[in-house]
Amino acid sequence: IGTPPFSKESFTHFFFPFFIFIRKMTEFEILFGEASCSLSSKRAQLSGVQQDIAVQQDRLCKLTAQHDKALTAIKLQEASLKEARKKCINLTIMLQQRETRRKTAEEQTTVQ
Repeated sequence: IGTPPFSKESFTHFFFPFFIFIRKMTEFEILFGEASCSLSSKRAQLSGVQQDIAVQQDRLCKLTAQHDKALTAIKLQEASLKEARKKCINLTIMLQQRETRRKTAEEQTTVQ
């Protein structure tokens, strides 16, 4: 029939690098696929973390607004308390003056 163009040894010697290349490419594809899945997973985690951050920032803004309202209310109450103290002091002075006038009037009545 004739001899084949390649012997078994020359065939193996010639095609062995291609087999190695195909095997390495397959390994690379598997690793690349795993890395791609891992990257997708990390992106999903990052997206979740970013959403959590946005929620926390919104909560912080709301809490800051509540805090500001509470501080304003406290300042108003402090101002109201100062006014009440002034009125109380003025009333005490007025009462002392009345008491002093009453005593003075009593003494004058007693002297006459």
